[in-house]
Amino acid sequence: MKTMITDMTLDSLEQAIWARKVKGNLIAVEYATLDWISWFNTKRFLEPIGNIPPAEYEKLYYIEFMSPAQSAGLT
Repeated sequence: MKTMITDMTLDSLEQAIWARKVKGNLIAVEYATLDWISWFNTKRFLEPIGNIPPAEYEKLYYIEFMSPAQSAGLT
C-alpha cells in the first residue's frame, strides 16, 4: 500500500513538472519540484482530514493539543 501511494505521488509530481514544460537545467527542475511540494503541503485539499490543506490541519492540531507556551515555542 505504501509503495502504491508513493508511486502515485511521484507520478503526480512528474506530471506537474512535465505539464509546466520545465526544460533546461537541473536548477529549473529543482525549483519546479519545490513549488510542487509547497502546493502539496499548503494548498491542496485532503478529504480524509476534512478537505483542508495538510499544513492547516497540522496548525490546528498543535493549537488544540499543546499548551499556549508550547505552541509559541517557549518551552
